Amino acid sequence: MSIMNIKNKFENYIIYKKNKIKFSSKDIQKGDIFLALKGKNTHGNKFLNLSIQNGAKFCLTDNKNYNKNEKIIYVKNIFEYLVELALKKRTLYKGKVIGITGSAGKTTLKETLSFFLKKNHIISYSQKSYNNELGVLISLLNLNLKSSFAIFEIGTNNFGEIKSLTKIVQPTEIFITNIQHTHLENFKSTKNIAKEKS
Repeated sequence: MSIMNIKNKFENYIIYKKNKIKFSSKDIQKGDIFLALKGKNTHGNKFLNLSIQNGAKFCLTDNKNYNKNEKIIYVKNIFEYLVELALKKRTLYKGKVIGITGSAGKTTLKETLSFFLKKNHIISYSQKSYNNELGVLISLLNLNLKSSFAIFEIGTNNFGEIKSLTKIVQPTEIFITNIQHTHLENFKSTKNIAKEKS
């Protein structure tokens, strides 16, 4: 199979499957996709073979030297590639998209909404407190296209991050939980935090 056909198969798998993307090799189960990302102390490339042994259907890397296996997909920039795929999946999603931001309480509100909505609806929401760029991308790429509601936490600790993430998530409904004295090292004042959240 050609590299292009493998990549197309990989992209379709990401877009049309749910809850498959993982960035920890310890969490990999059969059929999952492993993102070989650079961490604080080590690089995910060290765990490519282990992820495949654990049942990964595909692995994504930004190192050409590892592209010797049909299950390992090489891209130049993983984050840019994930944004591209996330936007593609978002255009296909027809349900309500709920964005939650605020200085505190994002996860609690997400869990509360999820608890009540899933009684009568198919829903998608991040299982953890994924509210930074990587977390939001993974949550979007992991969503179930058949769900009626998708719930995202959208966090920030610097100017412009909310704007960037909402361009990807494109929420139809917004909740701002509260504005508190958090991340003042970057925002300097609660007024600036309020501007960023809004």
